[in-house]
Amino acid sequence: MLSEFNDFDKEIDENTFHACLETLATCDYYILFIGNRKGGYYDKSNNISITQREYREAYELFQRGKLRLINFVRNETLILAEKYANNKNLSSDHPDLPFISKFIDEVSRKNELELATDGKGNYPKGNWLHKFSNFEEIARVFNISLKLNTNISEKILITNLISELNENLKQILIKTDNNIFDLNNFVNNIRKNVAPNINEPSKYNSIDLRNLYFFFITKQTDFKKISTDQLTNCLVQGIFLKFDPADTSLKTSKIQNSLQNLKNQIERLQGFEKGNPLLSTESLFSNMISIKTKGEVITNNLDVTLLVMFFTLLLNISNMMKSILRFLKNYDEIYVDPILIEENPFIHEIEKIKKETIQNSEIEKWLTK
Repeated sequence: MLSEFNDFDKEIDENTFHACLETLATCDYYILFIGNRKGGYYDKSNNISITQREYREAYELFQRGKLRLINFVRNETLILAEKYANNKNLSSDHPDLPFISKFIDEVSRKNELELATDGKGNYPKGNWLHKFSNFEEIARVFNISLKLNTNISEKILITNLISELNENLKQILIKTDNNIFDLNNFVNNIRKNVAPNINEPSKYNSIDLRNLYFFFITKQTDFKKISTDQLTNCLVQGIFLKFDPADTSLKTSKIQNSLQNLKNQIERLQGFEKGNPLLSTESLFSNMISIKTKGEVITNNLDVTLLVMFFTLLLNISNMMKSILRFLKNYDEIYVDPILIEENPFIHEIEKIKKETIQNSEIEKWLTK
């Protein structure tokens, strides 16, 4: 805990505990260890310990994206807490156990998790609780969470990749009224108005439709600036491949697959409008100014369908970049695949296309014949 060490900047005129709390705001990580003892009180009347108060301050900073949490609990402590949940008499031998058990529930966000499981709230973040029995297990968590086992060349590649993805998002995302435009909401609003059958006309809100044209025309040049140089370097170097000691081979990982998919989708995006007269600036501008400024527009124009598919592809790319960056910047301890939207807006065509698409498992089966 911060209060157990002296080698950090603090105001010597401040109360020692408040100095620790203020120092939290300057930290990159907060590391919590839960053992069998409650420790000293911060607020005895409300049964709040010093460690608990520090943790709550750190969690609030975590929620604001100011620091990251790494939480540990002794294995024996967790076992005791689990036994206490079924036998309250254990507290006679372990007087701090009721408090410790409740604190473990708080750190693991037990109540929030139960509500989310019942569909009554969002799943909590920062609630990962690492069990440990010895220093080796603590070091292993640090190696993963802080990426201490990453060599210098890999760190350089990852740093360059983060920089490239940040720059790419500047080209992709749209800013309106000093805020990043909600591309997800915009694309889904457009897509829900596309007729399920390709031969049927679609009905759109005129403002959404004009924005669809306008955003494409004004951002067309930016999309061509999207770079994949550092992404390609990471793929070629294989820094996200996993070594499997069982058969001494390298296996792909979720983030490796996502990076490869991202590269493929960016290449598709940049070649989307090439040679297509329907997506020329002149054609799109002509169609945009012909749209009335209010009400609904009924159209079966192919260029609208192409733009819907283009922005769906763009949304998927931005969500992939977001997931990758969250992992690389340690916002997420494990890589979480983004939810991608089916590019084809025509519902009746999707299942047909899926059936005709060859899967990896089918290739493996074909290879063994």
